[in-house]
Amino acid sequence: MNKAHLQLLNQRYAEACEDYLKAFCDAYELPYEKDSWVGNEVGTIAMVGDHYFDFNDVIKYAVDIQLKDYEELLEWEDYVLFAHEYNQTIPNFHSWHKGCPRLSKESQKHLRTLKERFEKAKKDYLESTTQEF
Repeated sequence: MNKAHLQLLNQRYAEACEDYLKAFCDAYELPYEKDSWVGNEVGTIAMVGDHYFDFNDVIKYAVDIQLKDYEELLEWEDYVLFAHEYNQTIPNFHSWHKGCPRLSKESQKHLRTLKERFEKAKKDYLESTTQEF
């Protein structure tokens, strides 16, 4: 493969990624900006509004299956943040959409409550030990 052919392939790939990004933004009525790729790395992670979406896992997948439920996307994003904070398995969007196992809202609420209690107990303990000195 010669250099010109490789450049053409890269150009086509970048154009296809941009087309997917635009279709994704149009589907969810999100702002499209041509220079949305993090670090100018086309086809990796795009910043769309206040959100970051992986090209293959989210953008291309959502466009290919014509997913219209923006709420599902936001629910997945919230769960990813929760899972990261509470050291849970972080599902990719494709798995999430297919119904992978995840903690229920009740279990999430329970973990949050336990963490709040722990943080309060830790704070109370630290305050009580510093008063002794």
